[in-house]
Amino acid sequence: MHTPQLVENILNAVHDTLSTRTRRLSTQLNASKTITAQPNSVDRSHPYHLQKVHELIPEDFPRRMQFARWLLDQQRNNVNIISNIFFTDEASFTKNGITNLHNAHAWADEKPHTTVVSHYRHQFQSINIWAGIIGKFLIGPFVLPERLNGQLYLEFLQNDFPDFIEDLPLETRRNMYFIHDGSPTHYSVGVREHLNNIYPNRCIGRGGHIAWPPRSPDLTPLDFL
Repeated sequence: MHTPQLVENILNAVHDTLSTRTRRLSTQLNASKTITAQPNSVDRSHPYHLQKVHELIPEDFPRRMQFARWLLDQQRNNVNIISNIFFTDEASFTKNGITNLHNAHAWADEKPHTTVVSHYRHQFQSINIWAGIIGKFLIGPFVLPERLNGQLYLEFLQNDFPDFIEDLPLETRRNMYFIHDGSPTHYSVGVREHLNNIYPNRCIGRGGHIAWPPRSPDLTPLDFL
């Protein structure tokens, strides 16, 4: 039953700790989950899912500010600078053969003895996929070796990457900035020399002309696809 004191206690608890769960809150206040949620609706509060983000260390903030200031300075001279940045990344995908049966049901008049095959004898091996974005163009995907190293990544940049950007407008290729994160594969000497030679003063990354701030996947659109 709602009382003015209970409503006040619920609202105060939610405002003090925004991530408080309804179940935990109802236990603390000895009230049902339905009653606990109602004052928040009256207060125009809504439950939202939390978003996981990379943890940043103190040294990361000035680096991120430095990159942001550089980009803003470039944008003052060229309003299309964002469209000239070629964002690239790769990710590994696996299939472990795990089936979640918590919400899986088979509806029938009698027990259907339905089975689910698990622990596959031939499991899907991991696959390493590369892709890129520049302006309105989505480039790729391309299957990289599962165990990628600097030499294999350099061979991809030299032999396969030029074919992917062949259909881009010539003006785009001339003014293109190449960007990738600071993984050891991207930081190898051969890769850095190749990219700095192909994109002089237009290579963004660890060891590039423009430093890419570490632990910053939120700054690349590939992580939002």
